[in-house]
Formats: sequence, structure tokens, C-alpha cells
Amino acid sequence: TSPLREASLAAFRRWWANPGYGLDETPGVFFQQSFGALDLFCLDDRYWRDPNDRPDGPGKTLLGQAQRDWLLQRLRGSDAVWKAVASSISFTPIELDLAVPALGAPPLLARRFLLNVDHWDGFPQARRELIDAFDAAGGAVLLSGDIHAAFATRHSARTFELTTPAVSSTTLADILGREVDRDPATAEVGRRMVEQLDALIVHGDPRVALARTREHGVVLIDADMGSLRARFLCQPPEANATRLYERPDSVPGRREHRFEASADTRTLVARSGEE
Repeated sequence: TSPLREASLAAFRRWWANPGYGLDETPGVFFQQSFGALDLFCLDDRYWRDPNDRPDGPGKTLLGQAQRDWLLQRLRGSDAVWKAVASSISFTPIELDLAVPALGAPPLLARRFLLNVDHWDGFPQARRELIDAFDAAGGAVLLSGDIHAAFATRHSARTFELTTPAVSSTTLADILGREVDRDPATAEVGRRMVEQLDALIVHGDPRVALARTREHGVVLIDADMGSLRARFLCQPPEANATRLYERPDSVPGRREHRFEASADTRTLVARSGEE
């Protein structure tokens, strides 16, 4: 909806060597690329989306009809073992229940809130329809980011999501920690919310198998004909402020969270670490 979207796309095309840029009559940055046993479908989550505050319903779109049709047609036509759908924003639901007694929230705040409707939480019907379509195509591996936190989410029996944390940007917990102090009247409740943020996210939707909002890191994925393995390599914010190029194995507080899915079942299973 931005009046600058065409200029933004032109600048992106000039400086970023994408394998593809949408369709002839449907501009954008979406494309498909194959890597052995995996087909990767990269989405454009900005160019065609409706405003976040538009009421949810059958007509509210994040991808636009042409891009959605392209995605589903390509998924149905793919014979890859793994179909990975990359979204710049997370499908993972982040619903915070501030009625949890331990928070001690006043009645006005003691209810459920969506943390960020700029992500797929702002388009719940479109999200449900896509996940159903992913399952009908045999299941999908969703890859996402831009929420400054690590998540592993089992959306359905055959579709799961791996959300990578920020490498160096401020973590989600630290961002919220700064925001809650802005209002002295609710700051105490806000601090308790931030302290329990990981547990609150899992409580809000049990499909979330991993929530780490205080860690930086990356996700490494290794996929073959039999299985897909994911390693979340994470570290606390204080480690990011330490020069360790000469001693990469001595990062303080480094954690690894491992998950695996079989090509037969498509079920995401925690394998080791602190999942």
C-alpha cells in the first residue's frame, strides 16, 4: 500500500541479485530455487499486502492473489522431498495471556493480546488457509525471521516452522523491556511479563516447541532424502559484545537447540539440548 513500493522494488533489484523477481504482470521479490532434495519458495510479504488494521476475513491478503496462486501451483507441482517456504515474517502465533495469575495484571490488562500484527498474526484466516494448502501438498518447512527471537513451531501434522533469531540486533525481550518502562503505571507488570516471556509464548499456543527471546544466533539446516535436521546456534546478548574471533570455541553461554523431522512423518522432534 506504500506509494513508494515501486521505487523500493527498483532499488532492491538494482542492488540485490535475486534469482527471480515475481512474474511478468505481478512484480515483487518472490521466486523459486532448487537445492538437491529441497525446493525453496521465497515469498514477498510486503508488496501486495493489505493494511494490518483491515478487519480479518476472506478478502484480507498478505501475499496478493497472484502470488498466492503462483505459490500453491508451484508447491503442487514440486516433487522435491522437502518444500521450504521462506517468509520474511513469522507464521508463529505470539499470543500473550496476561491473565496468568503470576503476572498480577490489573483487570484492564488481564486478557490475551497479540504481540505483533505486522506478522502473520495480523492475517489469521490467510494463514490458516495457507497451512491447510501446505498440508494438502504434502507438508512444508516454513523458514522465517524478523521477530528478533528463535522459534520452532509445529503448525500441523506435516508443516512446521523454524524462525531464526537476530544475529546482532536487539533481542525481542530487550526491545519489550525498554518499552514497558515507558508507562510507570504498568511498568511492574510489564517487567514480570518480559521475565516470563518465553513461557508465556509457549503457554499462548502449545504448538510452539521452542521460544528463545533473549538469544542471538542462526539456524543451520541439513536436509537429505531421509530427514531434515536443524541446529539453532544461540548465545546471550553479552556474548555479542565480546571479541572472540581468535577464540570462537570460548563463547560464554553458547547454546544449541536441535530438531529433526523424518521425510516419512514430517513431524518435528526435539533431539537434544534445552528444547
